[in-house]
Amino acid sequence: MTDKPLTELIDQRQEWAPEDWWRLELRSLQRAPMVQRDLALLAPKDAVRDEYTRVTAGSCLQSLAYLFSLIGPLIGAVAMIRWMWTDGRYDMPLGVAGMLTSIALLVSLYSAVREHRHPRAASMYAVLTASLMRIIPGVITMGIALTVGRPLLEESGAWWLAPIAVDIIAHVIMLIRGQTRPGGPQNPVENVQQGVTELAPALRGEITAERHGAIDLLRERGLITAEQAATAQATALGLLALTVAPEVKSDFAQGHAPRPDAPTP
Repeated sequence: MTDKPLTELIDQRQEWAPEDWWRLELRSLQRAPMVQRDLALLAPKDAVRDEYTRVTAGSCLQSLAYLFSLIGPLIGAVAMIRWMWTDGRYDMPLGVAGMLTSIALLVSLYSAVREHRHPRAASMYAVLTASLMRIIPGVITMGIALTVGRPLLEESGAWWLAPIAVDIIAHVIMLIRGQTRPGGPQNPVENVQQGVTELAPALRGEITAERHGAIDLLRERGLITAEQAATAQATALGLLALTVAPEVKSDFAQGHAPRPDAPTP
């Protein structure tokens, strides 16, 4: 997909509205998809719909893997419940549940490594959902296997209990640990700032220069005042819209503001 030029957005405007600052910043971060993604959580819906539309094979694959990591253990638990309700008229599906959980555990391991490299603060709702979607099915599967299915454990593969137990423990730890990591971002705004610091210096410089050029063009065309231009130029990359148009940020972003000591690129 070809990058959309910032000048095209400016050419389409007779007036410059607060939401346009969000469109400008989201578009300026097209080559920094992780930063753009974090910023999209803070932007108003209309700006996100217009500017955050890039879908890649990698992002689709990650989404599918994440979805599987949530429903895989659940499918295994449902299979175990169904087996129990049929009074064991077929082989206990502990192997199925264990295999699905093992694959989900590998996805979680990949996510943990990626999170270590690119730490981000998560919402407590997301942490709670992800944890319980793994803990509850795991407890159900182990509970059925160790009670109703105990006489059949050996022939069904008792070793499959090991990855299920590891998965439960890992997600209990994740739930206790909470939504942030020591030394990492503590809120959605800091997620954006962290993403900016992870950019290669050359790319960060190019994006900043393009954004400065767009702001100069806005000033030349009289769409913003000299004071607005000066404020925008002095704002750190990733915090432009949050600084000059905070009144139109998303509901998710309410209560978060840019750090006053945020560095200017």
